[in-house]
Amino acid sequence: MYQIKKWAIAMVFCGLSTAALADWERGTSVDEQETGDWRYTKCIYETLGGFRFSMINKGLCPLSVEVNPETGQVRK
Repeated sequence: MYQIKKWAIAMVFCGLSTAALADWERGTSVDEQETGDWRYTKCIYETLGGFRFSMINKGLCPLSVEVNPETGQVRK
């Protein structure tokens, strides 16, 4: 019984960790635009799935970022 419980907990943990990472996609830089302030750049990205988004960044644009298309959250 102990082995079954241990196995079930391990499977639940694996399922939750996979679900937590499944929403994030990598976006690659496709364009940069000036914002009028020399310190900031508008960075435009696109994922392989076709999701296109932009963000204002201080300094140079990162070549790639991770985005959650469902929520619009971006992490560098």
